[in-house]
Amino acid sequence: DDECKTKNAAAPYCTQDNHAGGGIVNAFPEMTVYRYGALNLRAAMRWVRDALWAQMDASDPEGFRPDRLTVLFSGSSAGGAGVQLNYQYVLDDLRWVHTTLLPDSALGLDNGLGATKTRVQFVKNPVTPGWGGLAMLPPYCFADECGEGWNTFLFATAPRLKATPEQQVLSLSNQLDATQRSVGQFANNAAFVNTLRTQYCGQRGTVGLHAYLPDSQPQVHGNINDNSRWNFVVTDGILMRDWVWHAMVHPDGVIDHAGTGLASI
Repeated sequence: DDECKTKNAAAPYCTQDNHAGGGIVNAFPEMTVYRYGALNLRAAMRWVRDALWAQMDASDPEGFRPDRLTVLFSGSSAGGAGVQLNYQYVLDDLRWVHTTLLPDSALGLDNGLGATKTRVQFVKNPVTPGWGGLAMLPPYCFADECGEGWNTFLFATAPRLKATPEQQVLSLSNQLDATQRSVGQFANNAAFVNTLRTQYCGQRGTVGLHAYLPDSQPQVHGNINDNSRWNFVVTDGILMRDWVWHAMVHPDGVIDHAGTGLASI
């Protein structure tokens, strides 16, 4: 249908809370930060919904039907964390049931010492310096360990996936990523890459969870907002853009791809 063709929308990031803040104001000596990330994101998504609603009501005798939309819900870096934390809102509240999740450069790998737990502790904390986001978290993953994207958070998400063919997670990340390494407090590149590969092997084959993991050198953080990477990066002979396209057109036929060119880093 013409009214259901591809449309793009992006939300800015100014709250520094992984799009998970529930309305806490943090006053610091240098500045005041308004942790309204989840509230802002959800308000933006409702604005998109209302715009589509008006357009479909005006152009289609059946009017607006959320089950007619096919959506790719994506974000990069902190935005990748944000779409993971808000995926359930799109599915359950907006009822966009044909929505695929594409988190880019947001694996949330843990260094084995609990480095990722702090993120969820900040999200849940209802007072400064927290973000007041407990009510915004998915109901299936409240534990501090859910700060680890691979494997804790995605494993908790997996049982609710594939209610429609499009309901799946397409994790996209370069294997060598200095930013994710720093956030996860890994001692060196080898520790990060080895953890990524171990976690991926543990996840591989889980219903609804897929990955595209290039092995570009030097390090890369962010893919979907970089036209050169989006259009020209190849892993296992498959272009990044073609992998995502195929996953959207043939959601039950997704094949994972992981580069193997980092024997020495």
